Amino acid sequence: MNIPFKKTFTTNSEVLLRRAGYARQEDKRMQKISYFRSLTTQHFPKFHIYVENEAPLELSLHLDQKPHSYDGQRAHVGEYDGNTVRAEALRVYNLILGQESEVRSQESEKKEKEESDEKEGWLSRWFS
Repeated sequence: MNIPFKKTFTTNSEVLLRRAGYARQEDKRMQKISYFRSLTTQHFPKFHIYVENEAPLELSLHLDQKPHSYDGQRAHVGEYDGNTVRAEALRVYNLILGQESEVRSQESEKKEKEESDEKEGWLSRWFS
């Protein structure tokens, strides 16, 4: 399932996905980086995300139910749609949008404080 965003983020995709609970995974054979989030203490089932595009951000999500069955085969039992995948896509989408607005809010507050401090002067910082 694709998760498209209509904007470019100031924070890179790896940081956004790690904050959403995903860990980085490198596939040395395919030379691709992906991110996963396990649903249990076992390796499977797990959600798996690939970054398809950085700007604007587009993610590809699926649920790996179990590893591939035959040595040398890349096929696996994966769910690319359905209620579970849709719910996770919505969770990731909302978390990433929320993170970005939180960062903007913190930056705005910091800028306002700096401007306020400049207006009051350096002496007021000692006697406030």
